[in-house]
Amino acid sequence: MNAYNDLSDSINRLAVYPNEFIAQCHFALFDNCLSHLVKVIVDNNRSFSFQNVIKHDRQKIQVLLQQNKIKMKFYNDIQKKLKKLRNKHLAHIDKEYLDDPNRIWDEIKITGDDLRTLIKGVYYVVKQLYLNEISRNPKYVEYDDKSILEFIEKNYQTN
Repeated sequence: MNAYNDLSDSINRLAVYPNEFIAQCHFALFDNCLSHLVKVIVDNNRSFSFQNVIKHDRQKIQVLLQQNKIKMKFYNDIQKKLKKLRNKHLAHIDKEYLDDPNRIWDEIKITGDDLRTLIKGVYYVVKQLYLNEISRNPKYVEYDDKSILEFIEKNYQTN
């Protein structure tokens, strides 16, 4: 109990300002989103990923990606970069990057536009496969990336 009280007192003595809190929230949410994206994109021999979908019918997936102006080279390159990000930043605190955690971003050179393109493209492929292979009546919320508020409203109306 004393350890808890000491920790609580230490936290209370820290002057945490709203902008610092917001910045920490931003990084936490961003890392969480990236972690989930990595689950879908990065190939691992112990898990199922989008790579398994590609292996099943590479030609069909390639056509669907190209409909979103995504070439397989872009997909493969960004998958490798996300794997490095997972291994060096998301999965644990890598000693190599301890002094400068942002250095990984300089090395992998992924932009917000790259992530947006990847997410929209993979979402499109999965949606098309679902509609063509499983059901013409989607049981999920449509998301067109215009606004998160619009997404929440649609989800609320659906449920």
